Amino acid sequence: MRPVGRNRVVRSTSPCTVKPSHARLALVLLASSFLSCGVGWVCTSSHVRATAARVERLRPHSAVLDDAQGNKHADVLIEGSVDSRNRRLFLDFVAFVREELRPVGEHLRWHEDQRETPPLFIKVADGVVTVEAYVLQAPPHTWSESTGEWKWTRRSGGTKQYRGLWVGDTVTVLGSLAAGRAGPVLTAEFAYGGARENYLVKKRREGAQLNWVGGIAILFGLAVFAALLSSRRADAAVNSRSSGVT
Repeated sequence: MRPVGRNRVVRSTSPCTVKPSHARLALVLLASSFLSCGVGWVCTSSHVRATAARVERLRPHSAVLDDAQGNKHADVLIEGSVDSRNRRLFLDFVAFVREELRPVGEHLRWHEDQRETPPLFIKVADGVVTVEAYVLQAPPHTWSESTGEWKWTRRSGGTKQYRGLWVGDTVTVLGSLAAGRAGPVLTAEFAYGGARENYLVKKRREGAQLNWVGGIAILFGLAVFAALLSSRRADAAVNSRSSGVT
């Protein structure tokens, strides 16, 4: 404070001064964000590793046609190739995800704007299986409509790219098997563009990374909360001593 005249006192304020309560609130929000993200990553890691463990326990079915004659089978794994009877939807793609480059803040990011995942005919050791209701994972082929620089304009939009499967590609599919009108049908959880062993390597690595990053985020959030609690206790102790002196 600085004196003004004889009897008036004015408080000096700075436009850059941040009130302690505001700073604490910002730290609480930061810690909460890290905790929520960390828990989400750890939970996702647990799901990824659990699915990988299921795939690891299963061996690719070699008697799909015989098994499909009976009751519905849960947790069936097949590893085969995309059959030539699949219809090409765009160029050589029989199933694909299309993404468009769009602005996010000052950067450009890929956003999915079209998904074509029709029933697939997958050739296995003893015949052909129809795969339905699948989520396409790690498609092996990518094609971009631009051979030069990726860009976005207000008039024409952004560069588009396609990621998907071609005839002859190896796929690994997890799902439940049942008999259909034209043969066995696998209602799939996912169709992975690659062999079973490649899937396991990728998912083990992905699960470990998510778990590691999530653990660090949780520890950081807890550390911030601990620091805030310690600071609050220190302020309370100072206020208590000040009240005693007064």
